[in-house]
Amino acid sequence: MIEGFIVEYKNTYWIIRSYYDFGDYLFAIPRYVFDMNRTIKEVKEAIEFVSTYYPEKLQECKCFGRKVPFLKKSEVGRVLDPRSVALEVSNPLHKKAMKLLSELREHTNSVDIGITGGILVGKRTSDIDVIVYGRKTCEEVYKFLMESKTLEKYGRNEVLNLLENRREKYYNELIVKREMEKILQGKFEGVDVYIRLVPYTPKCPQKCTRSIEKLGTITTNVTITDSSLSYLYPCSYRAFDNKSRKEITITSDRGRFCEILKPGDFAFVRGELERVNDEGKTFLQLYLWDNEHFLLPIEKQ
Repeated sequence: MIEGFIVEYKNTYWIIRSYYDFGDYLFAIPRYVFDMNRTIKEVKEAIEFVSTYYPEKLQECKCFGRKVPFLKKSEVGRVLDPRSVALEVSNPLHKKAMKLLSELREHTNSVDIGITGGILVGKRTSDIDVIVYGRKTCEEVYKFLMESKTLEKYGRNEVLNLLENRREKYYNELIVKREMEKILQGKFEGVDVYIRLVPYTPKCPQKCTRSIEKLGTITTNVTITDSSLSYLYPCSYRAFDNKSRKEITITSDRGRFCEILKPGDFAFVRGELERVNDEGKTFLQLYLWDNEHFLLPIEKQ
C-alpha cells in the first residue's frame, strides 16, 4: 500500500501518504472521520487530530525528520485500492470519473491508474482525484494530457476561485498564469480534476534509505535551474539559493506546488530547511507542506 490507498481504522478513513515501504507499518493521516462527519484536508490539522485522539500513533521517523502517524497493518480494517474503485452507476460524477479513468487506461494500456479521495470511500464530492502509478505510465499520461484536450484548462476566474478555496495567502499574476497552464488539473465535462503522478507502483514501494535533520523554517529567494521533476509526486525543483549561494532542492507533496516554476525563474520561497543524508550523499532541501509555506515566481523586469 502506497500513496493514494485508503484504510479504515477506528471509525476513520486514513489515506496513505508515501511511496515508501515501512514493513509492518503504514504512514497514514486521517481524512474522513465517520462519527464527527468531518473531513480533514490540511496536514497540520491531521497531525493535531492524531495528537488529540491517537497520540500513541505518532512515532519519530528519521526518514521524515519528525514525528508522523504510523498504523500497524494488522490493525486496519478495510483497505481501499484506488485501482479497484467501486463507482455508483446512479451518480453522474462517478460516471464521468469512470469515463476519464477508462480513457487514460485505454491510452496507456495500464491498470495502474485509479481514483482516490472522496469517490474511493463512497463520499459525496464535487471533484475527481486521479492517481497514476509507475514512472512509465506517469510519463505516458502526462504526454497524453499535454497533447490532447481531455482536460479543459482553468480560466482566470476559475484559478482565482481555486486559490481562494485553498486559502492561499501569497500569490501574484504569474502564479495565476502558471495555474492556467497546468497539465495535471482542469475540467473534465465540467467537473474539477486533479491528477497525481506517483513514479512507483504498489507492487514495488521504495525502501527509505535517507535520514533528515530539520534546520528550521526559512524564507529565501532562488533561481530555478531544473524543473524536470515538477510534475511527479512529490514534485521537486533544483535551484540556486541566492542568499546562501548554495545549490538546493525544493520539494513538496502538495499538488499546488507542482508545475509552478520553470528553469531561469526567480522565486521567493518559504519552507522547512532540511539536511538530507542518503547513502553517503548529503544535500540541502526546502520542504513545503504548511499553509504558511509558499513558492512565488516573480516576473522578470
